[in-house]
Amino acid sequence: MFPFRKGHATHCFECNSYYDSTCLQDKLPDTLSVDCNDFSNNNNERDKTKTYTLCRKIVQMVEFQPDNRRRVIRECGRDNLSFQGTCNLYSRGKIHQEVCIRYGNNCNEASSILVSLGVLLFGATAYPIRT
Repeated sequence: MFPFRKGHATHCFECNSYYDSTCLQDKLPDTLSVDCNDFSNNNNERDKTKTYTLCRKIVQMVEFQPDNRRRVIRECGRDNLSFQGTCNLYSRGKIHQEVCIRYGNNCNEASSILVSLGVLLFGATAYPIRT
């Protein structure tokens, strides 16, 4: 994918799996795609004075929720050159997040490192129980 110049109206998927389980899927329907700089969709969380040029995907694992629930949040974002085109893992206590920033239309659709990490951690803890 080619990065877009600042000011280019990027389309991103916007959803939160807390409200819509479709957001958990790797392949998303076009109905979840929005023009990040079109404020006619009444998204009150976006600042109309900012230019949105990237797509962000946040995967959260919260250990103290029932069944260690995983939440996925996909949204439009603003330039953050220090994290351009990367995924970063953050942990604080029992909350783990992977934040991926990408440039390009609907580029916040792919699967997550954190899911793989969760599978590895489960496998590592389950192995000693079997022996």
